[in-house]
Amino acid sequence: MAVERQSTFPFLGAERKRLFLYEIDDLPTEHECIVCDEWLNDLAFLVDITSDLNTLNVSLQGKEKLFTNLCDDISAFKMKLQLFVGQLEAGTLTNFPTLQSRSAECVINLVQYKDKVQSLLDAFRARFGEFEAEQERQRHSIYKSVHFSW
Repeated sequence: MAVERQSTFPFLGAERKRLFLYEIDDLPTEHECIVCDEWLNDLAFLVDITSDLNTLNVSLQGKEKLFTNLCDDISAFKMKLQLFVGQLEAGTLTNFPTLQSRSAECVINLVQYKDKVQSLLDAFRARFGEFEAEQERQRHSIYKSVHFSW
């Protein structure tokens, strides 16, 4: 028996929909997932990156947030993702505490997580590229309107 599930990935730019078909008999049991190191590593990575995304989400919320502050938050998060890519490439798990705790128990393939963070960074650049251009226009208009007289 096939199960049909439709997922939407709005962070990829245009709305893209993918259709996943799974055979119920092919799905792993809960016990198989819990004892599978690869699955637990993926879960640990997901916990860590979701925590960072949640922090960004909270910083973007609230009344009376200026556009420039929102742009700064997005820009800072993109720099953070760049840092994560470099750290994963170097084998450093400082910013991934849950994944780091797993590294004591098993070998972790950090290349796949580096690629996932790079994909997330690319998605942020594509999605928020317009923000940077608008932020530059805002800065130039502010600098032009402010005249210094000594």
